[in-house]
Amino acid sequence: MFEYIKSSRIRVSSAMLASVAVLFSTTAIADNNSKTRYGITVTNCNFDHDDEDFCADGRMETFANVMKARKANFANDRLLYIYKPEGSNVYQMVSVDKNKKTVTPFYWSFGEATQSVNAKGEKIEFDFDKASNEFCFKGNIYAYRNAYDYDPKYHPEFCFDYDRSKNAFGWFKQ
Repeated sequence: MFEYIKSSRIRVSSAMLASVAVLFSTTAIADNNSKTRYGITVTNCNFDHDDEDFCADGRMETFANVMKARKANFANDRLLYIYKPEGSNVYQMVSVDKNKKTVTPFYWSFGEATQSVNAKGEKIEFDFDKASNEFCFKGNIYAYRNAYDYDPKYHPEFCFDYDRSKNAFGWFKQ
């Protein structure tokens, strides 16, 4: 009887290992949501339930042209490129590493607030510079099932730190 149980355990373990191997290989394929074209690599083509395709041919061509034409404007040697897709009422942003020729899309989209966000009466404001790794925004921010409206008391601005080692922005600071 012991031999049968031992044998069953081995078969179950083998089946479990095979399942885990398939799961990891599928996950690796699914996580490789990047594309290389025009001499650049976009590290993430899209986010769940978001209409923007950062790897669309025209979009990648624009990113490649922006990478060539513009100078770094953020975190010493990075380039933040903010654009409004045609037919959209929100802005998108990508972080460009000109040295590695990579484009990393930002998780959030940006929209105008219903009220002024500054003394000029503007309903949207981006704040960043080359000497800092902090990006701040005033207005409304959106992501799938995750949106926050500008509120002078509770959400007067949304600021994000860029982590160079992860090539990513953290969650906005409260």
